[in-house]
Amino acid sequence: MPLLDNLRTLTSKNKLVPAWILCCAIAAATVVCVSIIVGWQLRISDLEGSSPRPSAARNILFELYLVGVDPLQNIITLDWWIIGDDCNNGGTACPAVNIYVNPTCSDEFLDAGGSTTPSDNGASQPAFQHNPTTLSLSPRPAFRTQLDLRSYPLPNRPNLVDYPFDKYSASASIFARTNNTEEAVGAWIYNVTGAAFGFATTLGGIRVDANTVTSVDLDVNRAMSVKLYVITITFGMWLISLALMAATIKALIFRHKIETAVLVLPVATMIAFAQLRGSMPNAPAGFDLMGSLPTYVCLVFTTVFGLAYCLSDHTPRPAKQLGDFAA
Repeated sequence: MPLLDNLRTLTSKNKLVPAWILCCAIAAATVVCVSIIVGWQLRISDLEGSSPRPSAARNILFELYLVGVDPLQNIITLDWWIIGDDCNNGGTACPAVNIYVNPTCSDEFLDAGGSTTPSDNGASQPAFQHNPTTLSLSPRPAFRTQLDLRSYPLPNRPNLVDYPFDKYSASASIFARTNNTEEAVGAWIYNVTGAAFGFATTLGGIRVDANTVTSVDLDVNRAMSVKLYVITITFGMWLISLALMAATIKALIFRHKIETAVLVLPVATMIAFAQLRGSMPNAPAGFDLMGSLPTYVCLVFTTVFGLAYCLSDHTPRPAKQLGDFAA
């Protein structure tokens, strides 16, 4: 009979081990597949759009490329690629063109300590001088601007404090004039493209006025994948904190036994929470009032009351025998 019982136990264990491995493999494959599908569905799309053709006799074609967004520095980076010039000067060389970007948007002019006073009088210094003969060269000419990223103080325009539900906007105005005669040259934004990591950027509007000034408005929001990640992490932080608090209450009020090793969990959890907070894309420094700060406070009090319980517990515990350690 003892031999038969041992065989049954061994057989049952051999059946359980493959089933356990199979369940883990199925669960892992499901999590990976769901994560890939959700990530693919929530991927960031490129900007799409173009401006109307200016009515000037000569137009320079641009491709506006979004490089990145940094709400911590309040800047948005754009590349202006010159892809064409429809100058027709009767066989003679076309004059160079000075390209201007609205100075109230350029980071160069927003520095109050610089030599240039910020104003809305229009650009006085060109951001780039275009020579038509360079279009045949490779790579094509381009220049980069860093524009001011604004968050308007309105109820429907949250700022960085409302991370990850903050919203921003940026505006850029570009125009061109010939270098020698200051004749108006149209800035035709033929294509708007690019994407910023972690942000869903949309084209709020693009227009050309009577003075051949082309203006672009961009609306910037956090990507849905970033919002989902931050909400999931915050929800998990709350669940862990509340579970540890419940274990402490059960031990302190209802006098249930608690293992000493459990006291290490709140301290280790606070360190892990700090790492999770730092992994949130473009999260502001410090704490947020809805996630990390209240969970840290909860864990601190959980640790304090857990230590108080252990110090007040004078129940003698039997010493472990040598056989217990061997087991």
